[in-house]
Amino acid sequence: MDRDYLKYFPFESPRDEQVEVIDKILESLSKKKKYILVECPTGVGKSAISVTLGRYLNSLDGYHRTNVVTTQKILQDQYVNDYGSHDLVSIKSKANYMCNFYADLNCAESLRLLFESQDPSKEHKRECGNKKCKYSELKERFMRSPVGVTNMSYFLYETTYAKQLSPCHLLIVDECHNIEKEIMSFINTRISSNFVKEMTDLEIPDFLGKNQYVEWISGELLPSLRAKLKFYRKSLASVFDEYDDESQKTFLATTKIKDRLAGFIDHLEAFLSNWNPNNWSFAKDNMTQGGFAIEFKPIDVSHFTKEKLFGFGRSVVMMSATILDKVAFCKSLGISVDECEFISTGSPFNKESRPIHFVPVGNMGKKFINYTLPKMAIGINEILKAHPDEKGIIHTNSYSNAHSIYNDLRNPRLLIHNSSNRDRILEQHINSEKPTVLLTPSMTEGVDLKYELSRFQILCKIPYPYLMDPQIQLKMKMQPWWYNYQTAKTIIQALGRSVRTEDDHAVSYILDSAWAWFYKSNIQLFPGWFREAYHTG
Repeated sequence: MDRDYLKYFPFESPRDEQVEVIDKILESLSKKKKYILVECPTGVGKSAISVTLGRYLNSLDGYHRTNVVTTQKILQDQYVNDYGSHDLVSIKSKANYMCNFYADLNCAESLRLLFESQDPSKEHKRECGNKKCKYSELKERFMRSPVGVTNMSYFLYETTYAKQLSPCHLLIVDECHNIEKEIMSFINTRISSNFVKEMTDLEIPDFLGKNQYVEWISGELLPSLRAKLKFYRKSLASVFDEYDDESQKTFLATTKIKDRLAGFIDHLEAFLSNWNPNNWSFAKDNMTQGGFAIEFKPIDVSHFTKEKLFGFGRSVVMMSATILDKVAFCKSLGISVDECEFISTGSPFNKESRPIHFVPVGNMGKKFINYTLPKMAIGINEILKAHPDEKGIIHTNSYSNAHSIYNDLRNPRLLIHNSSNRDRILEQHINSEKPTVLLTPSMTEGVDLKYELSRFQILCKIPYPYLMDPQIQLKMKMQPWWYNYQTAKTIIQALGRSVRTEDDHAVSYILDSAWAWFYKSNIQLFPGWFREAYHTG
């Protein structure tokens, strides 16, 4: 076939695997396939494929726009850093951009002043009105650009609430294995006792069942929140005086609360409209900052995907290293397998440069973990000795495991983090000239540790989903295959952090003895490029 698209490829020359994928996607588009699933391992260069497709299709009659949606903002930033130009426009929420007129305000705050206050400033209107606002202008460019890039959170908000995005010709979802999780998170409904006290005179009652809480939300909580929102809207007009800085601060603080409240009301209304007692889990838990929360989580989100995501592309390309089982993947998202074309490639990297070794130390299951953790520390220490001058990463699956290993080893090479300083510790590892090693439960995705940033990686525990979560319990009952499917995805993603290019190399170690059973029982979930690199012992 003609490969006119090669002149749109962003680098000097594509890999063979990239050419293969682009050829097959274009062939599938010519067959009018609605969904195209692309599974190719980490390092093939999926983002370059996306940009090439978008730019090439824009040059053809009948094609105008491609939107790329990433499930992580860090991946969105990588698109901008690697391919940013006049025809690729990236957008995030308005709070991410600083106002042209008020230098100390972001666009979200500035637009509140512009449209919700009695601000008489002609200069502000001239600078930010009539779509001259930095964010509004960027959004217009995004909706016209040949290739628009955004993140899943922003995209779902726009398609659900703002409703300003029009469908594009080609929708590409990068790291598509996270679609289900992202939609679950977006429609998840959590109500804290502190928020209820702050906004109303109510307290969350101590009911026994989720149906009673739903009735309370509909009959008592929502009416009280709507009354509070009405109060805030009435009070805004008398708060703001352009020439009084203190009044401006009060106005902005009030509008921020008002917007938060309005958004929460919209979310509760959407939750009630979708309520089905058989499709939502319920939990009540205490919060670290005091108070408690009630939480509803969806079990099956397949009926949400077309409305919030897939309906915004004439054709949809989904790419990931971990689709694994196309039937299971399609079921989880409510897609008919008959509507799909499935494309899979091997790894461009030599298997000798990415060996995976199973070195059983002990069983890390709940019944055995306290006995195994001290042995795990000893096993990790031996691996650290084998890589004395090299950086690496240790996947622990939980903060408690990480702290236990850290306290047992007391090795100065280890960098441990908590939920608030994760990015800072990662940056410390990247910039350090010492052979530091990340000890982490939360870097299985979205972290690029190429070359000397990681020459070895350790998987301490098979990363099963958390069984005490009521949502996961119900999900397993509804879709028994889902639990092991999620586990395999996490393993493959975790072991894809280190080898990122053809001339890269790293060795992986799996230490949980439970791996032997899991791998044997689920070998069909692991692609050929994983199996060819796997060794026992």
